Amino acid sequence: MRTLIKTLLGVGLAAALAAPATATGLAIYESDPHLGGTSFIAMTGRPPRTTPDIKVVCTQNGATVKQQKKPADAGGAYFTWAQTELWPSGGATCEAKLQKYTKQGDVRVLAELVFRVSG
Repeated sequence: MRTLIKTLLGVGLAAALAAPATATGLAIYESDPHLGGTSFIAMTGRPPRTTPDIKVVCTQNGATVKQQKKPADAGGAYFTWAQTELWPSGGATCEAKLQKYTKQGDVRVLAELVFRVSG
């Protein structure tokens, strides 16, 4: 059974517990995200009216090793932590952003999630 891990960037645990049920956030449904594995990153709370994207950027020692964006049309999206030329081994720090585009074409970040993918 997968364990729900919630990490909220810039928000203390007390503030996260006090947040209203209608807040939109992100959660990762994987107790140990690891290189070679797959994780589901889900929206939490009330979903926006239009389908937002989830953008993930992973870094090692300041260098980007993974960058991917997927629509959260199923309440979230699956991301695979595959070995690549840029990410052959080792762990990485990843940041997921739930984002949507305004009518003017600007990106609006609705939620952020920081987590570690082990190598």
